Amino acid sequence: MLDRDNTQVIKENEKYEVDNEKLNKKIVELIQRIDVSTLLKEIDMEEMRHLANQNIQTNQAFENLLWKWSQIKTQENDI
Repeated sequence: MLDRDNTQVIKENEKYEVDNEKLNKKIVELIQRIDVSTLLKEIDMEEMRHLANQNIQTNQAFENLLWKWSQIKTQENDI
């Protein structure tokens, strides 16, 4: 009787070991997905910072162009 119970427990343990391996693989996969997601977010944030800086530079260049244009128009009116 004890041998039979012991054998049954061993079989159950083997099943749990297989289940544990599968779950461990899933956990590793989820961790990798989280890592990739985090990296993509960082890339997106860097890209947004870069685009914002470009936008600021473009706005400054445009303001300088408008200022120069107004100076040229002022000089034309003075002549």
